[in-house]
Amino acid sequence: MKLVKGWMLAGVMLAAATAQAGSHGMSVDAMLEKASAANSKAKAMGYEWTITAPAIKKAQAAKEAGKADEAKGLASKALYWAEASVFQAENEDQNWKMRVPR
Repeated sequence: MKLVKGWMLAGVMLAAATAQAGSHGMSVDAMLEKASAANSKAKAMGYEWTITAPAIKKAQAAKEAGKADEAKGLASKALYWAEASVFQAENEDQNWKMRVPR
């Protein structure tokens, strides 16, 4: 069981690093659009994280207030969390059977 949890954590961290690395060249609008789409996908799969939607709203508000650096940081976090939640949903969909006692 510890091995399964370790691999799951490693997978989530890899997905997170990939999301972070991919967001550096993106605009705030592009990150927010991508985060919203990923969050909607996670929600449809039943794995929406409670921190993602508020982060998207805060990033949007910071952008509208002209706080570009703050908006970019928040949008990057929101994208990271949204993509990680989709990864978690896909991982659980594929691997839940391993954890059921036989």
